[in-house]
Amino acid sequence: MAGSRALRKLQFGTEGTAGTPVAATALWRGMGTIKDNREVVFPQEDVGYLGGTTRSYIARNWSELSLDSVEATFEQVGYIFQSGINTATASADGTGCGYIYRHVARPTAQNAFTTFTIEGGDGQQAEEFDYAFVRQFNLSGDGQGAMMISAEFVGREASNSTFTT
Repeated sequence: MAGSRALRKLQFGTEGTAGTPVAATALWRGMGTIKDNREVVFPQEDVGYLGGTTRSYIARNWSELSLDSVEATFEQVGYIFQSGINTATASADGTGCGYIYRHVARPTAQNAFTTFTIEGGDGQQAEEFDYAFVRQFNLSGDGQGAMMISAEFVGREASNSTFTT
């Protein structure tokens, strides 16, 4: 039996060391589904068996998360900018009580980006994949509404899991 759509959620966890899974505790306020992009290949071979063989190998083993377009709030864009442009360090804004995050894409040096552990699923089953980073994102808007952002994360293979509380 499939889980309830009302219980679906996505959670992010910032990896301290890229590729090392962490607890994913930050909720993504939008929609998206984890896709397993594993490619299993059954090579053709002439070995004298009528029914063929069962030899196979995994050519690719990675996951993808496409995030639907959502309002680009300061709580949401940080995950995408940290992982798609460059890791930013927070600095005090001077006279106020907030912080300023500058994501500068360096054309002459390698950018250091943040990777995430991502959990997704519903009330019945959760999946998790680590070493996730943004492959592409889209920031759009018009004069009559909010700025909107969507993104595509890719990472290692997804595995069955349970949600971090």
